[in-house]
Amino acid sequence: MTEFPAPQPCAPPAPARFSTTLVVVAVSLFALLVGAAVGAGGLLLAGFREPVEHTYDVTISMISAATEEQTAAVREVLDQRPHEGPIEHQTSAEALALAKRIYKDRPEVLAAATIDNVGQWFTATVRSATFDCGALPSARKLPGVTGLRVVQGGTESMAPALIDCY
Repeated sequence: MTEFPAPQPCAPPAPARFSTTLVVVAVSLFALLVGAAVGAGGLLLAGFREPVEHTYDVTISMISAATEEQTAAVREVLDQRPHEGPIEHQTSAEALALAKRIYKDRPEVLAAATIDNVGQWFTATVRSATFDCGALPSARKLPGVTGLRVVQGGTESMAPALIDCY
């Protein structure tokens, strides 16, 4: 019989070494997490800023002889938008009375102002951080509509602005 030599103990395994790529990835991930924590902490310390809300006055002017159906269509367009307070409707008679009050010292203007050429209008007030014209440009094409105007109200640091909705 053949005799086999006794098994020799194996050499102990070499200690595991991290690869350079793994170290770079771990350090990058740690730096990313530290940066995110610092950014979040800065926001929490400074406080979150709410967007500044602006006031927008939407006015749709109409001919003085507009029918009930025409005025209802304009009111429906304005009702589709979120607005603050009621939608104001100024008839031609009310507009003429206002013109007489405003231009009382200008008889040449008052001589030209009649109930037929003053017109009527609807006004709605919108309060939000931004203004989206949405369906308003389609209101220009409604029968009886003569104009559409959106005015952003002024603030301490900003003058009022006219917004074009096309």
